[in-house]
Amino acid sequence: MRQLPVRPAASYLPFRPFVADPQRDPLRDQLQATLGASYTLERELGGGGMSRVFVAREEALGRDVVVKLLPPEMAAGVSVERFKREIALAARLQHPHIVPLFSAGDLDGLPYFTMPLVDGESLRARLARSGELPLHEAVRVLREVATALAYAHEKGIVHRDIKPDNVLLSRGSAMVTDFGVAKALSASSNGEHGGVTSLGVALGTPAYMSPEQASADPAVDHRADVYAFGVLAYELLTGQPPFVGRTPQGLLAAHVTEAPEPVARRRASVPPALAALVMRCLEKRAADRPQSAQEVVQALDTISTPSGGSVPTTAVRVSADGVAPGRRSRAPRAVLAAAAIVAVAALGGAGWWWTTRAKAPAADAVAPQRVAVATFVNKSGDASLDPVGAMAADWIARGLAGTGLVDVAGTADELAARAGVKLAPGASAAVQLGREARAGLVVSGAYYRQGDSLLFQADFTDVAAGRLVQSVGPVSSSVTRPLDGVERLRQLVTGGLAPMIDSTLAGAATQISRPPSYEAYREFLRAEALFYEDEAAAVLAFERAAALDSSYVYPLQRLVSLLSNMGRDVEADSVLRIIERRRARLSGYESAYFDFHKAILDGDRRAALDATGRMRLSAPRSPFPAYLQGPSLNALGFPRRALAELDALDPMSGGLRGRIFYYGYVLTSLHALGQHERALEVARRARAQYPNRLLATQTELHALAVLGRTTEVMRLLDAVEARPTESRTSVGGAAVAALWEARSHGHGDLARAIGSWLQARPGLFSASTRAQLSEGVYVSGGARSLAADVLVATDQWDRAARLADSLLTQAPQDPGALGLAALAAAKRGDRPRAAQLAARLTQAAVRADSLPAVSGRHRRNRHDANLRWRAGVAAALGDFERATSLLREQAEGGWDAALYHDELTFDLLRAYPGFQALIAPRG
Repeated sequence: MRQLPVRPAASYLPFRPFVADPQRDPLRDQLQATLGASYTLERELGGGGMSRVFVAREEALGRDVVVKLLPPEMAAGVSVERFKREIALAARLQHPHIVPLFSAGDLDGLPYFTMPLVDGESLRARLARSGELPLHEAVRVLREVATALAYAHEKGIVHRDIKPDNVLLSRGSAMVTDFGVAKALSASSNGEHGGVTSLGVALGTPAYMSPEQASADPAVDHRADVYAFGVLAYELLTGQPPFVGRTPQGLLAAHVTEAPEPVARRRASVPPALAALVMRCLEKRAADRPQSAQEVVQALDTISTPSGGSVPTTAVRVSADGVAPGRRSRAPRAVLAAAAIVAVAALGGAGWWWTTRAKAPAADAVAPQRVAVATFVNKSGDASLDPVGAMAADWIARGLAGTGLVDVAGTADELAARAGVKLAPGASAAVQLGREARAGLVVSGAYYRQGDSLLFQADFTDVAAGRLVQSVGPVSSSVTRPLDGVERLRQLVTGGLAPMIDSTLAGAATQISRPPSYEAYREFLRAEALFYEDEAAAVLAFERAAALDSSYVYPLQRLVSLLSNMGRDVEADSVLRIIERRRARLSGYESAYFDFHKAILDGDRRAALDATGRMRLSAPRSPFPAYLQGPSLNALGFPRRALAELDALDPMSGGLRGRIFYYGYVLTSLHALGQHERALEVARRARAQYPNRLLATQTELHALAVLGRTTEVMRLLDAVEARPTESRTSVGGAAVAALWEARSHGHGDLARAIGSWLQARPGLFSASTRAQLSEGVYVSGGARSLAADVLVATDQWDRAARLADSLLTQAPQDPGALGLAALAAAKRGDRPRAAQLAARLTQAAVRADSLPAVSGRHRRNRHDANLRWRAGVAAALGDFERATSLLREQAEGGWDAALYHDELTFDLLRAYPGFQALIAPRG
């Protein structure tokens, strides 16, 4: 499948200190000659365990990479080809806390490999600068390293050299580097090294080696990484590894024979459970350690979630350092599990703000750790500053959601926008907001003018108690840069909530996010409001938001999503290229979102599913990645999994409000599973939530047609006949979709009734057919117009043949026209002509596949449409095995299996066992 050009997998800035540019040396010149024009060596980095580490510019993709070259003494006895194969296997690792490998090669027998250049510093540099880490930060880093190990071990790759030098800290997130290098060296070695080298890099570093590595045990497995993780944890918590001040040989002996001093003796403040876990990891016998990195992750989660903790019952003012006077040592412990905190980039890091993925509680209940944010009150006396109130609420809500640790119910504006929710002014507004949102805590506040400054302050209200429990601020900013003050307030709010919700938030509060300009953010919010209401206006608003602040990347991400939804793939691709040049600024979440868009435009559903999985790792409480996973799971034949994910979401709340496609994803799952009565219930919920949207009406028509409810279908069609066309459908399109469903489910009377209704309204065809073609719904030159669909669904094969012939006079090689003509000939009993046209169709389809396409998705859609035509004609000619084989080729590429259920050209296949097996859900 074609990969769109100029889309690097990563783009990073240096993570290690530069050394002065060396004078030309033969090895460097030789490496440059080997790399050729593809890479340009720019500088050498110091501090690499490998003997030579260079930064190079990859010219084709315009990104900087690291080139690591093995020293001759390590390369001796290494099979270069085997090394390359092993690196290629390791390069398949894709995880937010693993620095990926790109490629491998050799320089006259000296192996090298390439990897991204990461923005940040190594954990070694951090320890050298500040010593032992604060407990909350240490737990976060350890959990992220453990999740990386768990993922790699599941893929069969052991690191063998876990140490601070190989853990990078980038934008608040830990990333493990050099995964797979040790295995590549050992697997490709002829045994001359014996598993340990004096360089202590690829095959283990003495200070961090497990006893089995130190004793050269050939049965070393993933538990060696658990031991090294224990050494790493020991150093993070105490400032130094268990054994220091010894020769390499002495260190190896100590790992085999000596018990390390307990963590608690070196740092008494370490929680006992955490200290015990570290000491378990350091057990001499592998069988006495945690048996997997996943077990370590689970243990860390338990450590991070002790019982206890309460919300204060009286108001407490928090000073500008985020700590309440007299409460520094008495803050209650956390209640929520400590998930891996990605750098809190507020809007930029979180992308879209979210609600909990859990089922909603009872209507009269509030969740103690759920937070709603009220619109801040403008007390400046300047009406031009009114928009700042909603912006402050939105920015703080996004920032809290971006921690991955808080259930954010929404803002007051978002709740007020729902049908039936009226928020009264006055002192009870915060409590009312909390009850409407089922949130236990409400953040509210106000801002005042003082000369050329704005002062912001925030209050926390305990909804159950109905009282103010804490305040933070004030903080100030220039009147011309109000979001600077809002960002400082966000940090105080995050820190102030820590003792109430999760002490880990105190660490998140220190992650400073540069807010966009006031004008850019205001335009972004306007674009979001227009996203599902006026797509053309939303496009312009996103473009203006990005232009108003060039450092503000997220509006471009949302613009790609909108353009992709609209089928404007060329423009979406051009925006992706702009984002790509700024990829170093993206958070882990945004980077995965970028990869999702790329996969969608490439027509690669599996890659899209992988990207949304990485989005979920970065933002475990966000429903948005699960929402995005729904269509990919459906397309790949996993409707049960899709339904389980989608059922856990609340389409009325937070970031899912306004996403009408949610219901389409759910209905696709239910349709594939045969749950048609429930599908009708869901469709009616969609129509109740979006009473003025024709697309919601179409979902109900679809569900009613599947069940054969003739009276209700016809009544609903009459009710919406005058509705204007929407960007995704028209009245004619909705009626034809219902017609096909009725026919494919055996409701002939209903199908004929809809067909008669359509034929009595010819005005629907011209406008709706043009809309369908402009949207690219049928990618075969227009042969599959609404008119053609009606003729096929109502068995008007003589007229279908005439339409196909007229199309062939205009486009004799069009696969869609050939397919319609062949199908009509077969249905009319003219098998010789059908066979002749089928042969032409095959040739035309192959020719069409070689033509340029505006995107990978367009190419894929065109290819799949041609396959469906060929399969339909084969079925009409009685070659069921051929038809099923063609559809199987299509399905293996990830085409939505739901299309097979209502495709009328497959009617004759429905009783064929091979076809039944093909459309059966995989999971």
